[in-house]
Amino acid sequence: MAKRIILYKYKVSRSHKAFDPIAENKAKRIFGNNLQITYFENNYDALKGADCMALITEWSLSRNPDFDKMKAPIIFDGRNQYDPMDMKERGFKYFSIGRK
Repeated sequence: MAKRIILYKYKVSRSHKAFDPIAENKAKRIFGNNLQITYFENNYDALKGADCMALITEWSLSRNPDFDKMKAPIIFDGRNQYDPMDMKERGFKYFSIGRK
């Protein structure tokens, strides 16, 4: 699923920021230098200047972020890791993908 999302984003955007220290090497093997992807060692650095955050991994390091440090007001949560009401109270536009 993550690969399809990145390929779609490539069609609609010129730059991409990625943070996934567990899958970064695999992503580099799959996408090589063909896409405009910048990889980050810190999840908050990846969010600086970003239009939104797309959560497409279940790694534990993404479960409890410091939301106050995030600059992206829009979250697409493909893993339903966050509570929609909590996100709304924090001022985020939150899209919980697949949740009823």
